Amino acid sequence: MKRVLFVLLLLLSITNVGNAASLQDINVQLNQKEALITFFHLKNGEATLLQDGFGKAILVNTGGEGSSRELYSHLRAMDVNRVDAIIVTKEESPYNANISYFCKRLHPEQVYRTVPKDGVTLLKDQQSLPLSTKLHLQIVKKSSDGVNLLIQFGQIKLLYMSTDPSDENLQQPLQKVSIIKVPHFGEKPLGEPFLKMTDPHAAIIFHQRQSQPNAELLEQLSEHWIDVYQLAYVSVAVKLKEDTYQLITLPK
Repeated sequence: MKRVLFVLLLLLSITNVGNAASLQDINVQLNQKEALITFFHLKNGEATLLQDGFGKAILVNTGGEGSSRELYSHLRAMDVNRVDAIIVTKEESPYNANISYFCKRLHPEQVYRTVPKDGVTLLKDQQSLPLSTKLHLQIVKKSSDGVNLLIQFGQIKLLYMSTDPSDENLQQPLQKVSIIKVPHFGEKPLGEPFLKMTDPHAAIIFHQRQSQPNAELLEQLSEHWIDVYQLAYVSVAVKLKEDTYQLITLPK
């Protein structure tokens, strides 16, 4: 099984290279029926940019310690000088280490966090975030460990997980999710009931310094025919239309 898994991952990596672009290449004018979600490769931590065709930009997490300039360089390459909001999905260093840095440079109108602090909006369970005309954002689970954010554009759903999904939280909105962002840098397998309900086509796994995704998780995703995109060496952009999407790998 491990030998088969290695071959599958090798074939996937070859496919991704053939679909490669650069951050500048995807800096295109979105029309009002399009959106772009970019998962950034960082030396440490998580950060994701949401953009719609109405000029809205939302930064989800701000990277870990030592990644502020790297992330800022990525944003500048995409000509992003400000954002409408920053969302912190987990109150730990790999997710929030650079919140002050980016609040000063990107001047967000709103900052959402999972714990009460001065000048921020507290994220709540089942809360809808009215930040975009066409990108619908909803908190589908909040716990002491973080929040899971469901992002929907037309018929396309993307589940951004920062905490483990549990069977009691499997709900109709989570059926037929196109893409999942795996929680905890892929340190352990996901629940089988969760994968059967969501039935994703692709999984995004952020890179954590001096760590590798769990081998059982990678084998599990392979057995479910889920394409795996690891951000150890590349960023990944998802170009969304109302009934389809395109995944693009973006080398450093």
